[in-house]
Amino acid sequence: MRERERERERAETTEMRILLAFEKKHTTHMDAVHLAIRGHVEDAQVMVIEPEALEEEVDRFDPHLIVCEAAIPENSEGRVPARIEFSIDPSQPTRFRVGQQRWESLNPGLSELQATVVEAERLISSVS
Repeated sequence: MRERERERERAETTEMRILLAFEKKHTTHMDAVHLAIRGHVEDAQVMVIEPEALEEEVDRFDPHLIVCEAAIPENSEGRVPARIEFSIDPSQPTRFRVGQQRWESLNPGLSELQATVVEAERLISSVS
C-alpha cells in the first residue's frame, strides 16, 4: 500500500516535458497531436517548435517525449525516454519508442498517440 502511495506522489511531482516539432504547413496535424496530449496530461510542459530547431531544443528543454514529423537526431537516443516519429503520409509508418519498446503503426489514431503519452508518463514516473 505504501509503495503505491509513493508511486502516486512521484507521478504527481514529475512534470512531463513534451517537445512537438512540425513544419508550419502541417499545423493541422500538430494541433491534433497537441490536443490529444493535453487531453491526458494537462499539466505537462509542451513546447512547439519547427523541426530545424529540434536538436538545439532537445539539449535545452530536456524533453521526456518528442513528437515530430521528421527523424529524431541520433544523438538524442539515450537522453529522451520516449519518441513518436509521426508520418504525415498515411502510407508510411509512424515510429514509436517508449523506453526499450519500439513499434510502428500505419496511420495511427489519436487513441494510439494518447496511449503512448500515458506509457511515457508511466516510464518517467518510475525513474523519477
